[in-house]
Amino acid sequence: MWARHQRKVAPYLFIAPFYITFLIFLVYPLLWAMYASLTNWTGQAAPDFRGLRNFEHLVHDHVFWLSVENTLYLVAGALLITLPLALLLALLLDVKWLRGRGFFRTLFFLPIATVPAVVAVIATGLYDTNHGVINWILVALGLGKVPWLDSPDWQKPALLGIIVWRTTGYMMMFLIAGLQSISEELYDAAAVDGAGPYHRLRCITLPLLRPMILFAAVLTTINVFQTFDEPFVLNLNSFGAPAGPADSGLTMSFYLYREAFQYGEYGYASAIGVAILLGLILLLYVQARALGLFHED
Repeated sequence: MWARHQRKVAPYLFIAPFYITFLIFLVYPLLWAMYASLTNWTGQAAPDFRGLRNFEHLVHDHVFWLSVENTLYLVAGALLITLPLALLLALLLDVKWLRGRGFFRTLFFLPIATVPAVVAVIATGLYDTNHGVINWILVALGLGKVPWLDSPDWQKPALLGIIVWRTTGYMMMFLIAGLQSISEELYDAAAVDGAGPYHRLRCITLPLLRPMILFAAVLTTINVFQTFDEPFVLNLNSFGAPAGPADSGLTMSFYLYREAFQYGEYGYASAIGVAILLGLILLLYVQARALGLFHED
């Protein structure tokens, strides 16, 4: 029987481990979270079904909307700063005559390979109001100290600075890969027709790089939505509050953690998780539309 059906069955056996893992570690937790979002569950007793009341409470929860505001601030800042900066670095490090390109690519890529919690610990020393390196430089330049971690107005820019530093080199590598996939013949033909560097960039590079730019934007958005380690570590000793002054470091993922593991509201935390998923899908769809993914060329 095995000899007769081996050619038909063997491919499914080879791909079975992936699908089994996919079902156990992704599909099942997702379905369970959706169910838990409809319950009052503390993680100890059996879940008590309560319908859509968690989502009704979510709509009127001002702390949740504050976490949404903080997260969108970080997403917008990361996209507006990281992508142009990553594109600029990719263009510079894709120049054929530049020496040490491999070294500089590795140097810019290293931050994403560093554990986020370690980065946050280092950033705590950099952003310290009295003894931080950044304020030491500002004072040396004749400027005043900035309360990076002690002020709700400055904590989000400080957190955004960490995110930009970590993700720029990572996005740069994808854009370099996209640049290397563009045929040199197109640039040669454009140069023969009299197109300068600016017109070659606008008419050849950016249109052909659009799918990779979209991919980088999607990855950046997903990474920012998952931001947890940095604000958690930054605010361990800030006013004794786990999310910083006035919850200025409270992201959606951070709020989910706090409701689940500090307050034991696993059902409500699951509702927050579902809201994060739906919001992320909506935002990625808007990005795809803005970058012309669904347009017919």
